Amino acid sequence: MAVYFYKRIHTIFHNLFWNQIDEQLNATPPDYKSAIQIIETIREMILELMLPWQQKLQQQFCEVLDMELIKQKIERGAFDLHYYEDYIITMMEKICAPVRDEDVAKLRQIHEVVPLFRAIVNTLELMKLDLANFTIKQARPYMQHHYISLEQRKFKKLIEHSNENGHDLLKRTKMWLQRNDDKLSRLAQLNSEDNGACAAANSCSGTFIPSLDGPPTSTNILNMAYLELVNWEDLQLYPETMFLDERRYRSLQKEFHLLALISAMLLVTYNTIGSSITGVTELRDQLKKCLFILLEKSYSEHEQNPSDIAIRCAEQVNSVVNDWLRNHDFAELTLEKQKLLLGQLQEVVSPQHAVHKVMLKRINEFIYQCICCGCVDKVKVPAGVSAVETELTAATKVFIRLIGLNFGVCREFYTELLSAMIQSKDEAASEPKDTSERPKSPDNS
Repeated sequence: MAVYFYKRIHTIFHNLFWNQIDEQLNATPPDYKSAIQIIETIREMILELMLPWQQKLQQQFCEVLDMELIKQKIERGAFDLHYYEDYIITMMEKICAPVRDEDVAKLRQIHEVVPLFRAIVNTLELMKLDLANFTIKQARPYMQHHYISLEQRKFKKLIEHSNENGHDLLKRTKMWLQRNDDKLSRLAQLNSEDNGACAAANSCSGTFIPSLDGPPTSTNILNMAYLELVNWEDLQLYPETMFLDERRYRSLQKEFHLLALISAMLLVTYNTIGSSITGVTELRDQLKKCLFILLEKSYSEHEQNPSDIAIRCAEQVNSVVNDWLRNHDFAELTLEKQKLLLGQLQEVVSPQHAVHKVMLKRINEFIYQCICCGCVDKVKVPAGVSAVETELTAATKVFIRLIGLNFGVCREFYTELLSAMIQSKDEAASEPKDTSERPKSPDNS
């Protein structure tokens, strides 16, 4: 409420200010006192937007918009306001970002003085935001590098201090990496024993299984370990290297699982209702929006009854679909079909439901591919989850950025731990096996 009143008061005072300038300019003779103040403000705003190496342009601009000279022209009656308007717009065209070209061009279509000055000030405010965003974008790599270096030093110092006291600060991290190494090693063994059986198991399983051409590498293990964060057990402690960002990872995990549930619900809804709503993007977006509103809070609260959630979703879906069918001259859903949809949605809420598991598996596959290539835009969203493509890609970009920062900070520790694990396995595999024949027992002779 306080923000509303502040905005309202701000708008009223702005309107009074511009109305006063309009009255002064329309007086006989015109009073340019306030207009000079506006020109001076615009002059300062444009100078702030000029880059350090545009010194010649700055000098030329200051010579034209010399406030003392302008005041002298007004006193002699030789002041041409339209000349300065045109010059200011020309200068804005030279220094604005490409995204503002259209906004600056529209200024030339405004012929009244006060609306033009008002539009110029508003456009310059947007240009200041553009410059701020550009500065942040340019500085981000340096800031990120500084952050990684700082975190590396702090974490290394913490580990050294822990080792001196006889504590292993990376115990859970080792277990995390070892668990995923074992998982991939079993998969590699299955691949080598029976390729067809492994492929069949992958297609039927509700769990994502990556394809491997050989023994797991350090990169494979770490990528799989990062993917495990998407399916982390609630009561399981996080690895020490991920501990500081645990809250953010758990929030993303909930979001990914929510997207899997919404995808499953939409798929079940379309399959149950049939061809009358197939391919209708408008209805799909409306259903998705309703499901997000209903599920976003309740799905994250474990005390909520899944059956109650499904009933609320089914009621809303039935209502939205019936409204759409009615408005487009289709027959509304029968009572039997509404009950069938309710039953289907009650079942699909369970994480063990086949459709729910498949949607989560496809989301896991998408995230894993993004982890492997280090970006999201190059990876195609799998079939079945295209309805939540915007939300999925946005969440995955945040996830990729987080694990990228984590890898930058902990690269040295991961490399050391993974190298030791792989070396230990190689040494164990290269040890000669004892094939000597054991002496027979006298009882078996």
